[in-house]
Amino acid sequence: MHIVTGSISIVLRGDWNSYYLQPQWISEKICESEEMEVGFKVEGYKTSISYRKNNVTIDPRPDAMIFTAQTTDEEVLKTLTAFVTNFLATTETPAPIIYGLNVKYHESDTTSFAIVVDSISDSDKISDCGYIIEETHISRKITKDDKVLNVTFDMNTTGLTVSFNEHHTDYDENSKISYEDVKSFLDRTSFLLSKLGYSIEGMEDD
Repeated sequence: MHIVTGSISIVLRGDWNSYYLQPQWISEKICESEEMEVGFKVEGYKTSISYRKNNVTIDPRPDAMIFTAQTTDEEVLKTLTAFVTNFLATTETPAPIIYGLNVKYHESDTTSFAIVVDSISDSDKISDCGYIIEETHISRKITKDDKVLNVTFDMNTTGLTVSFNEHHTDYDENSKISYEDVKSFLDRTSFLLSKLGYSIEGMEDD
C-alpha cells in the first residue's frame, strides 16, 4: 500500500476576504516569490484557479484554502507547512478557523479488505439475489488523544483506497501547523494501517 500522489493536503476553513485570493497577493505573501504556476480547471459552467510553487498546489476559495503536496519529499512537506504558516500569519477571518490534515493510501490487491466485506452480514444475501458488489464504502470516526480521525475505506475494481482526515477545531492565533505535525499524522496513519494488516511502502515492520 502506498500514499496516493497529490493526496497529502492541509485544508483551512474560514471566511476570508476575496483580496486574499488574488494571484499577486498569494505570490507575494504565501509563496514569497514573483513566479508561480497558474492552473485552470473547468467543471460545467464553473472555472477554478489554482497556483503551484515548489511542488505545492494552492487552491483558494472564499470559504476554504486547500494546500496540497504533490510529493512526499521532506522539503516539499516543509514548503507545504511554510505556505500554510505564511497564509495564517497575514490574513484575518471573522469565522473560527477549522482545519484538517488529509492523506490517501492505495493498493490494487483487495484480498485483505475483501475478507472484511465478505463478513458483512448482508453480503451473501446480496450475492444470492444475483447482484455483484462492485463498490464498498466503509467510514469510521475514531478518536485518540483528543484528535478526531475520519477514516474511509473504498473498494472497487481498481483496488482499495483508504482516506484519512484528521479534523481540528482548536486553532487559535497561537497555534502553528508544522512539518512535525504533518509527519506525525503520516506516521500515525501508516502505523494504523500496518496494525490492520496492510504493508506500507517505505515503512519497516516492527
